Parts: sequence; C-alpha cells; structure tokens
Amino acid sequence: MLVIAGVLRNVELGHSVVFSHDIFEEWALCETLIRHRANSATFLRDTGEPQHLIRPVQLLGTYLLETETTPEVWQGLIEEVAAPDLRPVWQRAVLLSCLQSTRTTALLVGLTSYLLADDAQMLRKLMLALRTIEVVPNTRFLNEAETPDIELANRAKYANITAKPRITVWIHFLD
Repeated sequence: MLVIAGVLRNVELGHSVVFSHDIFEEWALCETLIRHRANSATFLRDTGEPQHLIRPVQLLGTYLLETETTPEVWQGLIEEVAAPDLRPVWQRAVLLSCLQSTRTTALLVGLTSYLLADDAQMLRKLMLALRTIEVVPNTRFLNEAETPDIELANRAKYANITAKPRITVWIHFLD
C-alpha cells in the first residue's frame, strides 16, 4: 500500500530504511483524514482533537495544495478548522502545510492573493505560526552544565525565547 501511494520506493531490493518517526502512522492517519475531508471539523470534534492528528492534518493540507487544481479547497479547510469550538492548532497546521512541500515557492505564489487579503491577515497568521512552531529550541539552556546559573523553572522559557529557525522551512518561506 505504501509503495502504491509513493511513500516507499524500491531503490534496491533488500535495502532497508530507518525513519526518525513513524511515517506509516502519519500516512495512515492522513489517508483517514482524506476520506473525511468533507467534514474535517466534525471528524476532529468526534475524535476529541487528539494531538497526534496535528501532523496528519498538516499533511492533508499539503495533499490538497498539491492535488487540487486551485487553492480554494485548501482555503476551505483552513476556514472549516478555524471554527470557534476547535483549538487554533488546526488552523495553524493547515496554514503551515504550504511550507511543507518541495514546491513551496510555487504554492506560495498561488496563495498570494489569499495570504494578502484583509490587510494580510492570513500572512500574519502564517508568519506567527512560522515564528513559534517552525523553530528548534536552544538546547544550551536545557543543559545544566552549560548554564548552571539558570533555575530549572526558567530553562524551557529561555530555550524557547532563543530558539533558532528550522532552516529548511524558513528558506522555503523566504524564497
């Protein structure tokens, strides 16, 4: 099934690959979301908005951008998951999905009018999400040997304040 979907490719028979995360789980959950995409908000509500669906929702957004001929379906998903009774994380996940493609630059060009509408409201949301989510905490502050004078309660705060951009995503956005 993964080979048919193009998630796995046979390069050499007998060759094995180790993934840094469970790509099969994300793929399977994304496939479930694709089947329920007509009622994505209802699906999220019915499942209790579990954290482990954030990345699959992001993959759904990327899928829609890459497979639909116009961005309106993706935009509709953003509006649907922005329902007041759903957590804002879902809208952020879909919004950031435009930065998860190898075709990010072309996708952003196609989304320009949407992102700049209403005094660039969606672009502002995208930039805020990029600034807060697509970063890597500064591990220097998490290491007591390197920063012995910082109290335990403040370590995570400083690590996040001095976080560094996840460079590949930021390059795609800035490009």
